[in-house]
Amino acid sequence: MKKNYLVLILIIMPLVGYSQITVGPKMGVNIASQFKSDFSVPKYGFAYGAAIDIPFGGGISVQGEFVVTQKGYREIYKGDEIFDELTATYLEIPAMAKYTITKVNWAYFAQGGVYWSYWSKGSYESSTDGEDIKSEDYEFTSEFEDGFKDVRSDFGLVGEVGVSYDNLGSGVLALGLRYSHGLVATNKLESPPADAVYNLNRVFTISLTYFIYL
Repeated sequence: MKKNYLVLILIIMPLVGYSQITVGPKMGVNIASQFKSDFSVPKYGFAYGAAIDIPFGGGISVQGEFVVTQKGYREIYKGDEIFDELTATYLEIPAMAKYTITKVNWAYFAQGGVYWSYWSKGSYESSTDGEDIKSEDYEFTSEFEDGFKDVRSDFGLVGEVGVSYDNLGSGVLALGLRYSHGLVATNKLESPPADAVYNLNRVFTISLTYFIYL
């Protein structure tokens, strides 16, 4: 057993000793949509959490995150005559392979990978003729009700490009533009028609992350 620990330490030491792992807070703005509709408009929300970047040399690293992110949809017909809006809050864990090109004080990066998230809560708003805005907590359906039920776990692909600046004290400020595309529908139909449209989360995120060297 002691020999196994020694081998593990010998493997980890070069990674830790010659790499600068960074961690830090992350904040961003989401532009989300969820399904095809003639009346769909951008749905804005927030994203915040923390990130860790583990480099392996040659500009290659792995970035992992834990974020709270707002997704959903918004539909408007004839201005505000009729609108429906769902704000869906997810707990999300992305994991991405990252490549960075470093210049003096500046760096440019691209990364891609997958995410898993869990739909923790939601709120729904609706209005007719711009009046009587109705706002309520979203009630999840775990079993089929009226031929419909919610799917709260999501999995998808994520890609991001960005730029960072490292002449800010003990950290690096990174600005990123990310696109996340869900592969799991947010709902299921008990007897779906041939032309059924399934709701997939699609989100553009503009974010700032302040990485601190460990």
